[in-house]
Amino acid sequence: MLNRRAAFTLVESLLVLGMVSLLLFLAVLLRPQSYAGMEITTFEKRFSILYQKERLLAQEKERILRLTFDRESVWSEEEELPFPVGYQMNQREVVQVSSSGFVSPRTIIFSNTQKKKQLKLVFLFGGGDYYFEEK
Repeated sequence: MLNRRAAFTLVESLLVLGMVSLLLFLAVLLRPQSYAGMEITTFEKRFSILYQKERLLAQEKERILRLTFDRESVWSEEEELPFPVGYQMNQREVVQVSSSGFVSPRTIIFSNTQKKKQLKLVFLFGGGDYYFEEK
């Protein structure tokens, strides 16, 4: 009398689980992404690093440093950071970082004329906090 099994073996189950995992991994890796949004997010992260570096450097050197926003990039004494693709400024603006790390409140506007969008960088009153706002 033969014993028939109605279930899968452990090896068969592991193979199926491995294939499903591989397909999910590839689906997540190769999914379509919004490059414009990703560019803005990347710019925000890189700006955060540049800004914090400038604030710490101003405090360390005990002197005023400047962040200069040109037509297509922002730069400091040591580094230049290009704006997200398609965004630019109409006029040059300079943000002064005091020796205490303080930045005067102000708003800097980047425009994307093709998509008719704006990206605002708002420096708040106080310790130099800021935030980005998309419109």
